[in-house]
Amino acid sequence: MIVTWPDVHNAEYEAILRIQRAAKTMGIQCSLVNNEGFLLSTLSSATPHRLRPQDIDFALSLHFESPKLFDAYTYTALWNPIEFYPDWGYEKSVNQLISHDDFVYSGSDRALRHVQRLRPHFPRLPNDAVEFYPSISDSIFAPTLGERKIFYCGMNWEKISNQKGRHHDLLRLLDESGNLALYGPKEFMGVKVWGDYESYVRPIAFDGWSLIREINKCGICLALMSDVHFHSGIASSRLYEGLSAGALVITDDHPFFRDRYGDNLLYISPLADGRKRFEQISDHLLWIERNPEAALAKAAEAQRIYLERFAMDKLLENLFAATETRRAAIGRSVHASKTDDAIEVIIPFVSGPVSALQKMLASLATQTYQAVTFTLLLDEGFFAHMGDEVRAVVPAGLRGEVLTFPFYESDGVSASVGPRLVRLGEAVDRALSRSRADYFCFMTAAESWFSDHLSRLKRVLDDDQTALGAYSGAIFEHTEPAGKGRRTLDFLRFDRLYRQQMARLQRHPGLFLFRRGLYDAETTLALRDLDGIEHLLFATAAEHRGALKPTTSATCIRHLENERHIPVPMLAISLQQSYLEDLGYLDRIVRPEVQPLADGELLLTPAAREMRGFPRGLAPYRQQSVIIFGKSGNHADYLGKGWSVTEDHWVWIDGVHAQVCMRQQLVDPPSNCFLRCDLEPLITGKLPSQTVTLSVNGTAVATVTLSRPGRAIITAAVPEGVVRAGEPLTIDIECANAYRPPGESRYLSVRLYALMLSTGEEHPVPELLYLNSEFNEDRYLALNPDVAAAKQAGEFKNGYEHFFRHGIGEKRGY
Repeated sequence: MIVTWPDVHNAEYEAILRIQRAAKTMGIQCSLVNNEGFLLSTLSSATPHRLRPQDIDFALSLHFESPKLFDAYTYTALWNPIEFYPDWGYEKSVNQLISHDDFVYSGSDRALRHVQRLRPHFPRLPNDAVEFYPSISDSIFAPTLGERKIFYCGMNWEKISNQKGRHHDLLRLLDESGNLALYGPKEFMGVKVWGDYESYVRPIAFDGWSLIREINKCGICLALMSDVHFHSGIASSRLYEGLSAGALVITDDHPFFRDRYGDNLLYISPLADGRKRFEQISDHLLWIERNPEAALAKAAEAQRIYLERFAMDKLLENLFAATETRRAAIGRSVHASKTDDAIEVIIPFVSGPVSALQKMLASLATQTYQAVTFTLLLDEGFFAHMGDEVRAVVPAGLRGEVLTFPFYESDGVSASVGPRLVRLGEAVDRALSRSRADYFCFMTAAESWFSDHLSRLKRVLDDDQTALGAYSGAIFEHTEPAGKGRRTLDFLRFDRLYRQQMARLQRHPGLFLFRRGLYDAETTLALRDLDGIEHLLFATAAEHRGALKPTTSATCIRHLENERHIPVPMLAISLQQSYLEDLGYLDRIVRPEVQPLADGELLLTPAAREMRGFPRGLAPYRQQSVIIFGKSGNHADYLGKGWSVTEDHWVWIDGVHAQVCMRQQLVDPPSNCFLRCDLEPLITGKLPSQTVTLSVNGTAVATVTLSRPGRAIITAAVPEGVVRAGEPLTIDIECANAYRPPGESRYLSVRLYALMLSTGEEHPVPELLYLNSEFNEDRYLALNPDVAAAKQAGEFKNGYEHFFRHGIGEKRGY
């Protein structure tokens, strides 16, 4: 079981406890893991042990906020209405949902149709799903009418925002009638949500059985559906809790219930107003009073149907019975159909810790596709000193060879010294010229693969002979303070390659698999002059000549911690991209046209669209202009992926990675360019520090660890050649950690206030400057009358713009 929020007690938490208990009674080992696949010793404490594919039959996620992030066959539950996805970011939510291999669903045809509509873009998705409900198999009570009180439990979310909920009028009338027993939190987010209800009893523990016991005492269970649950045909878990408790259930009249339980439930009109529904419930109570034996018979028959068809032990039994067949069928559709073709994996390791090489080769050795060999590119001096250690870490049965090059000078003592002398493209050219494999790919020390990574890539090329290359989706891993890697889903597919996309993919060589035919005289023209983006040469060539097709599965993991083991390019990435432009493989100026996943049944709000994470375009940017974040700012046209909604004075990064995209309006490229950011990290007891890396066009310019709360200004020099006049530019902001505060749906890392790319710097500025207090506009203008005059003259929009551009270096008071 994948526990989405290990430290939060909610409906998913209670469902997990019930599934775990049912599995135990059936003799099934049910392990709990966090999103990254680490075993949980308790529901909130992860161990260092991550599950492997051979450890389990399958993993099950109950919420779309848990994507597939570890190597296993995974189900996800279609238990939420589609309307919930925009609230969390529609494209992000859908990608996380369909990153899994398979689905279970709670009888909602609408939820299933939604997945089926995505199959044209994601053909690997199954066309059906296994029925699986949030039900119970233990804590079963004999049918009873108990105290003949109506049990109702809820959060009353609307009270927090002073809104009137759908059931407000009904619950008020039931409260006044004296027939209601109301349960739920006494206080939430500082608001007493049920404070003025006479029938309020107390909170109920999320332990999987206390609630059922209270329903049994009452004898009548009110299982109401929200509007979106009703239209989706997704029953509340309260139905199954009421049936387990042996109570008589009153619920909305919906075909879902009629089809399964007939007249053994008591129904009220879902479309009537609160008073009409109250009158219908009152009629039911009168009938129960006059016909207790018939009422008890209904409760008993409904429970019998439930236990025979929908209790958790029955569902688990069906799920295990279906898994072997479904797993085999899905495997036949996504794994290589031709398994004899040879694949060459080129590993440009050069030099570094042998432990990093060991992890990489261990990942390669797990591949289910067997016709694999590797070529390891190493520095001559490094191999002369470390050859025995290198040979010792090659897993048994993994076939390959080592090619050495004078990447560095050697002094005969240390492995390598001085600057690098040989480009990686030259080494790759030699490796490919020696190889006779049918396909080739790349792997770096900052990557690892799921065990079926190569097999899935190969299947794409097996099925489409016009495709010259295939690529997988990507997972991003950063290290938490406790030392365990936290992963996020980066993407499943992209529509096309464009220059801004290249900066993102530059660090992901392991995503791709190429046909041998791409290595020819034309690609060799550029290959020997490249250093670190050889995979992008072949990716753009594949797209230009034929097709570059996705697996639509995220099976390649990028480990931020290990990027320090990747050789630093000898040439600016932007210059190398020009070589691809020279071949006609990459457009010089491209405005990406990104088509979002559409759902005709959803009307997305502007806020929901803003959370999708699509590039807003390539807006022009004039250097020394300050991009201000917040509702009164000018940031919207520059935001790429990874951002949350706009707030008053800032925008949070939702996760650990976000992009700012623009096009320079310079006539001449700058020689002394610098990047400046005003940001604030999320610092908590669980996240005592935050490491932020800033990159421009794929070149890292600063890595700073922030260990105190409050705003910090980072200023970093940008190497010459990285920024080119008039061309697209991407700024990546990557954080080591993100944390979801209590009551939040987002994983937060840092929030941005301002950003600027500029030339020259009259006064020296430290790389990191903490603001000792909040910037005060009025005080700054009062302390600096020349700035106030300049603002009055229209030279600056406000005092903060001057402070950010010049005042920091001039050490002006604020």
